Amino acid sequence: MTNLTVLLASILLPTLATMGLPTSVKLPDSHPLILRATSCAADVVEVVDSLPEHQRTLWAPVLYVWALKEGGCYADPPGSSDDRAACGVTQVHEPQKVIAGATCAKVRADRKLGLQVGLTLMIQLAKKCGTIGGGMTAYSTNGACTGGWVLPLVKHRLKLAGVGVTEPWTNE
Repeated sequence: MTNLTVLLASILLPTLATMGLPTSVKLPDSHPLILRATSCAADVVEVVDSLPEHQRTLWAPVLYVWALKEGGCYADPPGSSDDRAACGVTQVHEPQKVIAGATCAKVRADRKLGLQVGLTLMIQLAKKCGTIGGGMTAYSTNGACTGGWVLPLVKHRLKLAGVGVTEPWTNE
């Protein structure tokens, strides 16, 4: 088990507790939710492997928390998904503007592609806004930087990921 896999495993139960699973409930490793979340974590590790090593431990937990909270780690999450305007596990609108050739149909069929689109957009926005909190607020709203204000939902999710809201977009 890699260090990133261990890190993501440590995030799973606290995140699920914020999604309504009581902390007293211990799901077996064979439970469909645990299987999906575990395979999603493996996909996150594979996707962040394209990043420089020093950025992987920063972005893997952020991407994983957003995948859990936005899409339940489903490639094509059930529900309205903004009347089907949001695509895939990370609920990106217009994935073709993030990665050439990505479409909603492709992102909904391939969780790894959905994670790659989400990660690419997250990094672009964090770089543009200057901090992880600013970038993830832009990601979670309309794409605009807010001049330092961070959406409470983003603060909460970043805390689950173990990342500070003022963390620079790269931990160089």
